[in-house]
Amino acid sequence: MSMSWALLGIAVVIVISTGLGWLQQRAYQREVNKLIAEDGESGRILVSGRTKGKIRGAIVLLVVDRSTRQVHRAVGMAGSSVFARFRELPQLTGALDGAASRASSKAVRRATDDAIERYSQVRVPAAPVPR
Repeated sequence: MSMSWALLGIAVVIVISTGLGWLQQRAYQREVNKLIAEDGESGRILVSGRTKGKIRGAIVLLVVDRSTRQVHRAVGMAGSSVFARFRELPQLTGALDGAASRASSKAVRRATDDAIERYSQVRVPAAPVPR
């Protein structure tokens, strides 16, 4: 009888964990859509970076002007639980080069470095290609 209670407990934990992970994914999706709607002007690109730690992780979203390499807007989520939420990161706005050094924590700095690396790999032309 105790084995069935243990299995039921494990099943409940898995369902709760899956549900909370889904909620966090939805929060990420909402934030990306919001940034695109508000800051999706021509010539700007949205890049994301992330880092995982043993306890804490972080996700950073940067809206970068491709012609000037300026971070127009930055938001991030850092924490150790699925209850972490996106917050504005005004200290990351400005020049893309050196943005990571302006980060408020080690996890955010590593996520910003990841976003900058992803930005450097983007091969999108600055102007639309004529047909």
